[in-house]
Amino acid sequence: MSVLNLPYTGGVPTLNSTKTLFDSTVSDQLGGRPMQAVGYKRYKASFKNDQPFTLKAYASSDNGVTWAQFAERYVPPSTTREMNNYEFNLDQHRHLKVTLVQGTAQGAGFYLGQSLTDDLNPAGSGSDAYDYIVNGDMETDITGPALKVGPNGQVTFFIQTTATDAPEGQLRVLGSMDGARFVELPSATAKLPAAGALAAQNIAVELEVNVDLVKLSWDNTSAGTGTGALLNVQARSR
Repeated sequence: MSVLNLPYTGGVPTLNSTKTLFDSTVSDQLGGRPMQAVGYKRYKASFKNDQPFTLKAYASSDNGVTWAQFAERYVPPSTTREMNNYEFNLDQHRHLKVTLVQGTAQGAGFYLGQSLTDDLNPAGSGSDAYDYIVNGDMETDITGPALKVGPNGQVTFFIQTTATDAPEGQLRVLGSMDGARFVELPSATAKLPAAGALAAQNIAVELEVNVDLVKLSWDNTSAGTGTGALLNVQARSR
């Protein structure tokens, strides 16, 4: 496996800032050549961060004239002894750009290590397999798409709520063996916030499941008193 380490010189992300972590069209190491021409197929990044942020990936087929977003990840704060690791398979994209969108400013200990490799992450394993994003108004019922995990699998849900009017309801995990009938997985649901008013917060929940497919749902019971309550969900299977 060939690895190309990528420098980052953008400094510590400040309040409400957007940092470009990597742009293949202006990379000195790639010389502006398309990803396929240099043989790199995967982008990997490791973060040490004390504040959450959003990681976005874009593809371009016209050498950076226009960019189309193809992935978005909510990145929670890293733990004391571990880093947050993310990756994108990119052999189908001519050019890649990765940006970091910051809310609350990062502390001085922020760290980023990033690289390109010439191997693909096999479908069904690793951090970028079966990722999805759900954006929904929490004043209505929401059910996310099916996430394939397989028997004795593991899935991590990253849940971000903007609940200014505190709607009431219940987050639930649904499972299926055939994709036709989904039922609640009580032991998994129990690891989510209890039923009731869901305030604005970031939640990361790791679950072990013994089904082929899982979904996350929000069952609304009270619309709250205002507007603007949103639910954003991302998930990774391993």
